[in-house]
Amino acid sequence: MSFRRKLGIIAFVSFMTFAIDQIIKILVVQNFPAGIPVPVIGDFFRITLIFNPNTAFGISLGENFPYTLVAGAISVLVLIMALMENSVWNIIAYSMILGGAIGNIFDRIMRGEVVDFIDMGIGENLRWYVFNGADAFITIGIIMLLAEGIVAHFRDRSRT
Repeated sequence: MSFRRKLGIIAFVSFMTFAIDQIIKILVVQNFPAGIPVPVIGDFFRITLIFNPNTAFGISLGENFPYTLVAGAISVLVLIMALMENSVWNIIAYSMILGGAIGNIFDRIMRGEVVDFIDMGIGENLRWYVFNGADAFITIGIIMLLAEGIVAHFRDRSRT
């Protein structure tokens, strides 16, 4: 696959991922109260707007930890990995990770914190951390890469 085609796929998928993430975040910030869970599918799926100054899952790595710098460096590595790929599936997966990372970096630069709002779980004690669309795209991209790795492993084993 040509470098130009790879770059086109990366740019398109990353931009769409970023745009979807930011549009949803804007809509949530404008239409939902901060910190108050709003049921969407009963208690299982709620919109709970929070502003997260920390890293993934609300884990704090210290007040002065350079979250944006680290996320930027990882994003550059993900871009390089995408450009080294020949599989369209993997290029799309890396691009979703890249677009999601850029969405969260954009939040940190523009707001000083990340907008999170997807609140899933059962009751109050069995809930996942509140996350956002960018986090979901990053997770989907990682799952796609893992799935491709598993399929490739079994494909290679069946050839021997």
